[in-house]
Amino acid sequence: YKHVFAYLIQTRGIDKDIVYNCIKNKILYEDKNRNCVFVGYSINEPQYATKHGTNISYKYKGEVLNSNKAFPFLFGEKGDTVYVFESPIDTLSHATLAKIKGLDWHNQYRLSLGGLSDLGLENFLKGNQNIKNIFFCLDNDEPGREATEKYIEKYKDRYNVDIQKSNLKDFNEDLVAIDKKKLVLEDELEI
Repeated sequence: YKHVFAYLIQTRGIDKDIVYNCIKNKILYEDKNRNCVFVGYSINEPQYATKHGTNISYKYKGEVLNSNKAFPFLFGEKGDTVYVFESPIDTLSHATLAKIKGLDWHNQYRLSLGGLSDLGLENFLKGNQNIKNIFFCLDNDEPGREATEKYIEKYKDRYNVDIQKSNLKDFNEDLVAIDKKKLVLEDELEI
């Protein structure tokens, strides 16, 4: 896991306890090519995986062949709220930002769509009838904003829906900027 740790903790700024939690729960591992592999499950069976290269000069990113987007990367254990992101890196960055602010990062669900399809969210909601609140935390770019508007319309009659926008393009960029003191967490970023 040496490359996963270096990439996620040092390069991406993700909290080490959060990375360890993912490894312990078998939703993150390092493959033979030194990629971070984020895994989504159906019960105890892996159904979905996306890879992120750890070599910053070669930015590899892609889904594992035959991945089923209905079972996305999911981080968190309980609660009546789900935060929805485009990528696992943003999912873990949001948890890190919550931890930095002193919030309990364990007790909310954080779900990565693996892009902009809401197939994984639909499937998650079917299996989690306790969910009352959905926060869309998609990228702060044109496709992310358009998808957010579409999904708010789609889900607003059944759930309390809201938006959490990053100040920059996404929550990982916010986390890295805070690390470099370009943003002040307490004043400029809501989690």
